[in-house]
Amino acid sequence: MHGRAAFSQRVEVISLAIASKSAFCCPETGGMGAKMYNLIKAAAMAALLLFGATTVSAGKQDFDLINATGYTIAEVYVAPSSSNDWEEDVLGRDTLGDGEGVTINFAPNQKACMYDLLIVWEDGDQATWEGFNLCTVSEITLYWNNGKATAEYQ
Repeated sequence: MHGRAAFSQRVEVISLAIASKSAFCCPETGGMGAKMYNLIKAAAMAALLLFGATTVSAGKQDFDLINATGYTIAEVYVAPSSSNDWEEDVLGRDTLGDGEGVTINFAPNQKACMYDLLIVWEDGDQATWEGFNLCTVSEITLYWNNGKATAEYQ
């Protein structure tokens, strides 16, 4: 499990442990006592801060992709310019309609900055855009005009 899902699961587990104070706090019922509860609570919060923060860190290559091609995009592939492999469709089962946008996130440990994009429209036609420095670009708008792939970026 990666990213936000793992962070969310950690928050739920820690919340569950904190919400279960009654299991720890009541010495008269054989519980651990308030001091032990507070120690466990502090440890849980420290773990959340230590491990949770690295899990949700953004990659320096994260960017917003805007579809202004006039067509619905069925698949989007993003790969380092130096790679010969497009790997997996970053949209998964979703599509990106004309005028819609999506944020594409990278793992924080990614090192490459130069990336290419391959998109596949619903009818199977495809186009590529090459040479985006995603370490400095935060938004890419894709266009398709008269059979030519162009883009604006910032």
